Amino acid sequence: MGDILTAARDTVGEMKGIGADTSQAELLLREAEEAYHEGKYERVREIQQGLHESLERQKGEIASKKVEVELASLINDISIAKSQNLDVREAESYLTKIEGAIQKKNARQMDEYLRRAKESLTRQRRRTVLDKARADMERIRTTVAQAQAVHGDLSDVEALLQKAEDAMRLEDLKGAESLIDRAEVTAKAKVEGLLKDRYPRLFLETTNAGLQANRWNRFEMNITNKGNWPAEHVTPIVSGPVEVLGLRTIEKIEPNQKVSLEFGLKPKEAGTMDFDFEVHYTRPLDDGKHQTTDTAVVRVESETGYLIDDGLLFHSTGALVCHESRTFLPPEEASRAANLEAKVKEFVNRAFPNGGKSIQTATFGGTTVLAARGPQAFLAVTMRGKEPPILPLYVVQVLKDIHDAYGPRLEEWSGDPAELPGIRDAVRKVLFATDVAGVSLGPLEDSPVSKIPMLMERGLLAAGDGQSDFLTWARKSIEREGFGQAVAVLRQVSDATVGPTEEISRQIRQTIIASKEAGTLQISDEQVNAYVDFLRLTLEAAFQAKHRGGIERYWPVARIAIKTVDQLGYDAVSAFRKVIVGQSGAKELDLVSPNDMWRGMKIDVQVHMDSVSAAYKLWARKIEILLRSQDAWKIKAGLDRGEYSVGIEGQKVRIDPSMVSFIESIPEYVVEEPFEGGVVYLDTRMSRELIAEGWAKEIVNIVREARKDMRLADDRIVEIELVADKSFRAMLQPWKDMILRDSNALEMQFVTQPDAKSYVVEAGLGQETFLLGVRAAEM
Repeated sequence: MGDILTAARDTVGEMKGIGADTSQAELLLREAEEAYHEGKYERVREIQQGLHESLERQKGEIASKKVEVELASLINDISIAKSQNLDVREAESYLTKIEGAIQKKNARQMDEYLRRAKESLTRQRRRTVLDKARADMERIRTTVAQAQAVHGDLSDVEALLQKAEDAMRLEDLKGAESLIDRAEVTAKAKVEGLLKDRYPRLFLETTNAGLQANRWNRFEMNITNKGNWPAEHVTPIVSGPVEVLGLRTIEKIEPNQKVSLEFGLKPKEAGTMDFDFEVHYTRPLDDGKHQTTDTAVVRVESETGYLIDDGLLFHSTGALVCHESRTFLPPEEASRAANLEAKVKEFVNRAFPNGGKSIQTATFGGTTVLAARGPQAFLAVTMRGKEPPILPLYVVQVLKDIHDAYGPRLEEWSGDPAELPGIRDAVRKVLFATDVAGVSLGPLEDSPVSKIPMLMERGLLAAGDGQSDFLTWARKSIEREGFGQAVAVLRQVSDATVGPTEEISRQIRQTIIASKEAGTLQISDEQVNAYVDFLRLTLEAAFQAKHRGGIERYWPVARIAIKTVDQLGYDAVSAFRKVIVGQSGAKELDLVSPNDMWRGMKIDVQVHMDSVSAAYKLWARKIEILLRSQDAWKIKAGLDRGEYSVGIEGQKVRIDPSMVSFIESIPEYVVEEPFEGGVVYLDTRMSRELIAEGWAKEIVNIVREARKDMRLADDRIVEIELVADKSFRAMLQPWKDMILRDSNALEMQFVTQPDAKSYVVEAGLGQETFLLGVRAAEM
């Protein structure tokens, strides 16, 4: 019975050990001891049994509370793990098992499942920490590699990464994380030092002449990095009324490197339109995105404006020198170009036996091929539609230019294209050949052949062999007599062109010599010749600009601007601006020095956000908005003076020239005509007064032509009768005296019907039509 009492004492002690309330148990234990001494053994057994049951009950309660706490802790850990994107599926699977063990009151199973669930979360956390550490290390290693590529020294960062790698192998995650953090901080500081004042600056250059509507045109874009830092992931974008094909991303452009892109553009309509060019890029070691933009005013010709699709130059040995195409072909269709080259090569080799014709044509697959033979090379073109009569002369013109520039090198050519730099541009000129009025001839604009229609109209070109049509005779004579005859024909065209040119030179020379003799101009005879040549070229460019703008040579224009490339040209135009004004008919003449920009140009400001951010990080966006909203000419003028600033939050912020650049473009109403020594800009806008003066000059010319038909001497006075509507008469009234003076007329009357004795001409000017009667005056 003593053992039972001892067991009761042990039970109370165990109750104390688990932290249970033992006050009642101790009272029962004293009662058991008293019953034992009194020999009431049954009572002792009863108390011991009750204490044991109470202990088991309290153990169960404590175990339940412990399970509840641990289960709540597990659920909380799972929730946290989910928020950290850990894989908690295994841990969640144990929750169902733990609930089953609780219902079965199987404490051992509960503890086992809790342990396994927690171990699963621990493994996932460790794996995640390791993965993050490895990802961080890889990211930092990428930064180190990028820095090494631009000659940056991050060796101390590499040493820290190696130590972190060693710590991870030893499973010292805490130590590894600390080393990785140090490596990242060090790398960031080093990168900031490397990037200070280092930026790529991308400039875009496009060749946009010769585009056709509704056709895939081959388009070239040059991107030049004029900064001091590389540009990476350079992605060009073209937007506007056009479809784009074949644009690609350039991985890297080094400082001072130019990269050329070739892609396809398909304008949706003809006319003058704006194309927007954007280039998005990054700089090494910088996560920021950068971009540069450009806008070009592009002239798109009609779908039938140009007929030539390809120009192929073959060496006299039959080898292909180069192939220039107007049409863009994506890389996957390169076989089409190769197939065309093979067919044209076969035709050229077969078409020109010794003694054969010097111009040959053939048709295959719906494509017409025309080829011309020179001493060292053959030039072939493919075309759509009917061959224009002037086309063969453009082909031999380009072939002659190629022989003039590359003759000796072609004779000794080894087959390496690098021996003929620029040959592609020379061949590409032939793609601009056309007889469609108003379509740009591009690089052929000032060629002798381009002047043939005008010379034929004036009767300044005579065909040989008794033929009446110059173009027909020229082709047949070249076919029959070869390249030498082609050169002779082109020389005849050039000689015919000299007539009007020499007349301009004569007038200019007389004016210069008169000024020199009067003592108002102190220049040498050599300078006189230089002035004459420059002013002649300037006036020829002005007349050509008028022609391109659809304005007759003798009509007035509102404004002409002349920008010279050197001081001699500027001095010549400055000294004889009256000659230019008088000959060109310009009401206003702007002279632009070599280093200035014409104020008539359209300019847009381009904000370089990298430079702005480097100086004014917090205000960069506000500065950009302010600069884009202000007059670009005002900004440029301020920077040219050395200072320009904007006001932000009551402070004056200075704008540095490196923060902006200017993109100039030609307004749609301006014709640009380059010439040797400068460029002429012609404002084609016509006011009512200019139109009236132009019509008056037109009437003077009609009267002069009528005099010739009537065989009246220039000094014979005439009378003019004009049948026109009221508005036309009102417009001409202020110019009546000028018409009488220049026509040597006694009177100009507005009548309803010309006199029966008058020589009557029906003419149309724009939408106006009228009858003009001319008769000799009766004195």
